[in-house]
Amino acid sequence: KEWLKDFHAFIHAPHIRQLVETMVFSEPYFEKFCTYPAAKTVHHNFMHGILQHTLEVLKYGRIVAATKKLSQRQMDRLLAMIFLHDWAKIREYEPVPSESLTTEGRMLGHIFIGAYEAQLTINQIPGFDSEDALIILNGILGHHGSLEWGSPVLPKTVEAQILHQADKLSGDIESILSFMDSQSAQEDEFTDRLWNMGTEYYKGGQK
Repeated sequence: KEWLKDFHAFIHAPHIRQLVETMVFSEPYFEKFCTYPAAKTVHHNFMHGILQHTLEVLKYGRIVAATKKLSQRQMDRLLAMIFLHDWAKIREYEPVPSESLTTEGRMLGHIFIGAYEAQLTINQIPGFDSEDALIILNGILGHHGSLEWGSPVLPKTVEAQILHQADKLSGDIESILSFMDSQSAQEDEFTDRLWNMGTEYYKGGQK
């Protein structure tokens, strides 16, 4: 939880800081954000899943942004969209140990809910910069990276593309490692085919 606060402190623009403060760090959201799963299957589908996944994406995204020398305003926008991209999973999923989606989650999905709630929050922050709002909302809406994967729009900024790539990296690696661990007792040197990655994985070479 302290690491989340450290990343929040990297945001300089007061209105963007307030957006993240309101949606992530205030109750009743913060406790749910730190305990809910990030998925039903595939990746981070366990208690604290959203927290772990968000921290991973924050780390990856900030490294890329710093390496490519993005401006501080771009960094602010990127960190905000990372904080909020899976925020609505606290409403899409039931808390563990349940593996069920809520009715709202089934009907609307976390991408729409997250963007809608971000817009409502932005509307309550006096003088929120309109360009910042558009860029952050596009990042939330486009973080799956393609229409086929459920995003209603594509990433339209470098910040949104960094979010998508960092999000995919976090999810894919967690999915592979969890799958390998689940099949560690099997004698075959390769796992079965991991459906979402389209291949099997070699279990040797880990020591």
